[in-house]
Amino acid sequence: MTSAGSLGILIPPSIPMIIYAIMVSGIMSVNVADLFIAGLLPGLLIGGLLIGYSVYHGVTRPDFSWSSLKPPSLALIGKRFLEGFWALLLPVIVLGGIYPIFGPVGIFTPTEAAAVAVVYAFIIELFVHRELPLKKIPPLLWESAVLMGSLLGILIMSFALNHFLVDQQIPDKAVQWMTSLELDRITFLVLLNVFLLLIGCLMDIVSAILIVAPLVAPIAAGFGIDPLHLGIIFVVNLEIGYLTPPIGLNLFVSSSLFRKPIGFVMRSVLVFMLLMLGGLMLITWFEPISGGLPRYLAGQPFLGVEEAVAEEEEEEEAPAEGVQSIQDLMKGAGTTVDAQDEDEDDEDEDDDDEKGVQSIQDLMRAAGTTADDADDADDAETSTSSE
Repeated sequence: MTSAGSLGILIPPSIPMIIYAIMVSGIMSVNVADLFIAGLLPGLLIGGLLIGYSVYHGVTRPDFSWSSLKPPSLALIGKRFLEGFWALLLPVIVLGGIYPIFGPVGIFTPTEAAAVAVVYAFIIELFVHRELPLKKIPPLLWESAVLMGSLLGILIMSFALNHFLVDQQIPDKAVQWMTSLELDRITFLVLLNVFLLLIGCLMDIVSAILIVAPLVAPIAAGFGIDPLHLGIIFVVNLEIGYLTPPIGLNLFVSSSLFRKPIGFVMRSVLVFMLLMLGGLMLITWFEPISGGLPRYLAGQPFLGVEEAVAEEEEEEEAPAEGVQSIQDLMKGAGTTVDAQDEDEDDEDEDDDDEKGVQSIQDLMRAAGTTADDADDADDAETSTSSE
């Protein structure tokens, strides 16, 4: 539970994804809806790794017995479903409103979806579950205001830092410096992952995205990295930060919830953190895991344009071994360049012969003179001679 709890920011709806799209909007064009879709396959990948290890660890325990497993009754399933029905309905409303599920177009934007989720949760807790008495609403509003005030302070400082970096041309200088190192794309992504993992150990995810994303985005654009791919790399790295001290939030929550020492929790999540790092490596190395589904839904190749072009180039290079020069092709056809030149000369002579001898009228027309003009000139010369 400690490890899987961090997957909530990778599978939509996700607040860090919205913040990332806002912070890099001046550098890259990022659609929040596409970013949500891009997080589905990475979330399923990491979730599948965690599930697979959990099942393997469970069935290999000495005290495990298949006979001890009893399927739940239909009555119990129905009871639990009714208890969680309203909570399960929340992602349906949010995602159904963002994507064209209930109509030809979405009902609201991803930013508006956050407000809809808050209003829906407030109504359900107040009138359906009745776990939110009216007397607790003012303290909750006060706590929310304090939290939002701190986030707004961080947001203002991050925007100020972003403007300062742009004014001082720091991103451009960083791009030039990274280019001067002659790094390839894979090397840059490896260094980026190490950097983000260190940032995740020292900062919370919201602060890290607000401060680091505007600085890294132009450098990644210089290496031709897709903004959706970069966003998923950001989120996966920083969600691992939930499991790393000293700012590992999930570690402290699990320690207090399960009443276990923080050291015991850290040792327990170590294997799961390694599995998440393995998933991060796959996502970083194979870009279609994050960018393939948005492209496929947009009617583009799942593997991307670059991979498709590479495949076409390989197909074109296959017959390249038999390419012959023009002389060889002409020799194969029984024709040489000299013979072709002679043929062209003969054709030119034939063209001249076909033109034939032109008449006097044609020559006079070409000279701008007609037969009548010539007769008039002869009459004038005769009259002059008579005089």
